[in-house]
Amino acid sequence: MQSIAICISTLKRPKGLDCLLKSISELTFIKQTLNDIEICIADNDPLKSAEKVVEKWKRLMKWKITYDVEPMPGIPFVRNKLVEMAENSDFIAFIDDDEVASPQWLEELLNIQGKYSADVVMGPVIPNYENTPPEWIVKGAFHASSRFKDGVTESNLITWNLLIRQSLFKKFNLAFEERMALTGGTDVLLGRLLKKVGVQLYWSDRAVVKEIIPPKRCQIKWLLLRRFRAGSSEVLIRRYSEEKCYRMKSIFSAARVISIGILKTFTFVWNGRYAVVKGVGYIFQGIGIVCGLFGFSYEEYKGAHNK
Repeated sequence: MQSIAICISTLKRPKGLDCLLKSISELTFIKQTLNDIEICIADNDPLKSAEKVVEKWKRLMKWKITYDVEPMPGIPFVRNKLVEMAENSDFIAFIDDDEVASPQWLEELLNIQGKYSADVVMGPVIPNYENTPPEWIVKGAFHASSRFKDGVTESNLITWNLLIRQSLFKKFNLAFEERMALTGGTDVLLGRLLKKVGVQLYWSDRAVVKEIIPPKRCQIKWLLLRRFRAGSSEVLIRRYSEEKCYRMKSIFSAARVISIGILKTFTFVWNGRYAVVKGVGYIFQGIGIVCGLFGFSYEEYKGAHNK
């Protein structure tokens, strides 16, 4: 029997964490028996805003919950804390505090892991809107992850729905890049580093997680800044993964996505508003790449720590 640590990073989202832990308490295991589970929660708030919720679920949860605080602000610090907390587990299952797991989520990840002896398995994330979103948001699928067939995938590694063998971190001397503390993209970088040492990534399309989308994330400003951040982070990912000729490749990438953006924008004639936002988003991503090459990185997650 393999031991699993469900690892959750949290920051000032007690209600979201409460919903997530409730969904974890309702996980089902039909195809296999699995009792060796621990839940590790790392709070990035020095004031311990998650502590009351954690204490509540320590009384209600059938599995052990371990809670700790990571005072250094930034996602990679919290994720590295979680890897440390889960050092005695065979696998880490990462999930975010603004998500809820489907009942079969963990079992489906483990089914693919067992079928392929996989070191890394990912699954889809489906948006669950707090308020009914505008029609163009739904048509544009701005918040939905890509979907793939079960098996080997070329998807980027993202920790919002991820099962990873814990020993990989020590075996290859890997960690989430703390120099990218507030920019995001450290999970994608980790995936690039894993691929460089020959680790294949796998997909489990039935391991579904729902992400709670607040109204703010349906605003055009938020959508465009997210694409700009993706662009500026791309340069850092190429740089820290020691990709050869990363500057030249970034220039070509910027030209490509800006061209795609211009073409997509023109499709508004028959696709409507979402095509304009999609197209401008690609253009913002290209501009973000250019800014990244000049040393500017958009620290999207800085605002969360200043609230």
